[in-house]
Amino acid sequence: MRTAFGVTSRPQPSPDAGDAPPVLSLRGLGRSFPGVRALDGVTVDFLAGQIHALLGENGAGKSTLLKILSGVQPQSEGQILVDGVERAFGAPRDADALGITMVHQELSIVPQLSIAKNVVLGREPSRFGVMSIDIIEREAAAALAKLGWHGDVTRKAGDVGVATQQLVEIARAIYRDQRVIILDEPTASLGPHEVEPLLAVLRGLRDEGRCLIYVSHRLAELEPLGVDAITVLRDGQLTGTFNRSMGWTEADLVRSMVGRSVEVQPRQPREPGPAVLELHRLQPSDGEPVDLAVRAGELVCIAGMVGSGRTELLQAVFGADPGAAGTVTVAGRTVPPRSPRHAIRAGIAFLTEDRKGQGLAMNLDLAGNVTLIEPPRRAGVLNMKKRRAETADRVAEVGLRRKPDVAVKNLSGGNQQKAVIARWRRTNSKVYLFDEPTRGVDVGAKDEIYRLMESLLESGAALLVVSSEMPEVLALADRVLVMRGHAVVAELSGQDVTEEQILAHATGSTT
Repeated sequence: MRTAFGVTSRPQPSPDAGDAPPVLSLRGLGRSFPGVRALDGVTVDFLAGQIHALLGENGAGKSTLLKILSGVQPQSEGQILVDGVERAFGAPRDADALGITMVHQELSIVPQLSIAKNVVLGREPSRFGVMSIDIIEREAAAALAKLGWHGDVTRKAGDVGVATQQLVEIARAIYRDQRVIILDEPTASLGPHEVEPLLAVLRGLRDEGRCLIYVSHRLAELEPLGVDAITVLRDGQLTGTFNRSMGWTEADLVRSMVGRSVEVQPRQPREPGPAVLELHRLQPSDGEPVDLAVRAGELVCIAGMVGSGRTELLQAVFGADPGAAGTVTVAGRTVPPRSPRHAIRAGIAFLTEDRKGQGLAMNLDLAGNVTLIEPPRRAGVLNMKKRRAETADRVAEVGLRRKPDVAVKNLSGGNQQKAVIARWRRTNSKVYLFDEPTRGVDVGAKDEIYRLMESLLESGAALLVVSSEMPEVLALADRVLVMRGHAVVAELSGQDVTEEQILAHATGSTT
């Protein structure tokens, strides 16, 4: 079914835009780094009263474009026009002064400060030169009220959930009366029940006349968000512009992003082998006991809302929960549940959702990360030649076309995930625990990661996967465990694996 958008060959004005100039325009924008052309001649208009989605794979140029618009980096060539007047952004304060602000994917909340102080951060109101707490709290509450939030602004920002922190960031832009709000993956850390309230807030900001630039890998969000225009980048160039005058499909967007069609192909059912992973009354320190067996060649998904205990269960399986009780068995061998070292030796791999914070050593190169577990040594000394050779072999197996000495911090999200998979393949793991395997990964890389997961299953591994992506769960899972309140409340298989059933159990709405 086609939605209310249409592909065009160049930027098109909104049918409701009138004769007013775009609030923000880019003309032939380019940015070059040594040996890299990050942006190449990008021309696009952003209009007041519109939600304009910016799409593209990791490495397509989105991050560079956002840094230019927010004043973090200058362009190499081209023009930036605000209300039809050319402007130069030498620093973030220049963009801020012109009414342009960015809400980053990694939130800039100061957890020790109150919600109110976070809202006014950098523009604290004062009375007779003295900062007034009463005014701060009143104005912060007013900004948050415009977003439909009426909670206690005196609470510490670190004590509230990610969804509320996201609203605090947006309220900061409202407080500053910014006209252009750039949102980078605003729903990446939200659960399914938290997404629609945020989308409603963004639609309200659009209806007030603000311009929203919305960056997301979740194409399914675009229709409920009601975006007015879409710009797609690939390899630094504009490859597609869409608006509401005609129809479009997600397939149109994907082809524009990656140059080919990509779909989540349902796994072909097959008979799994013997049990590889067995949990006997495994009880995380903050959860209920779980009994589970995952067989060779079987993929079991754990679904549920954020905070339902999914990640905590994986951590307990991996021995990363010192308060866990119960038994973990791998291929008939009992593993102490409080030791990641024993879990790794038994053949358990854990791919955390926090790749940058916990999954990778960001200060090391690719070789250092791939061989991080049991690096090759000769006479007790690190064998650099063998390390490079083993890394080259392993990254080739996962389709990562990068040299061993590349800095892992410079890799895209998809390639970073491939690096983690390459590391665990090197250990010949039998059980793979995936926590949000495609979070922050573009649509093309998702397809490649799914293929890698399938190859692990074909080799006889057992996969236990936490995912908040419903299409991912429905397409990949042989069975689905649904968690709520740190307990497994349902096990679904076959025809029972539906979105309605999963959400009903996850929210407790079953009758």
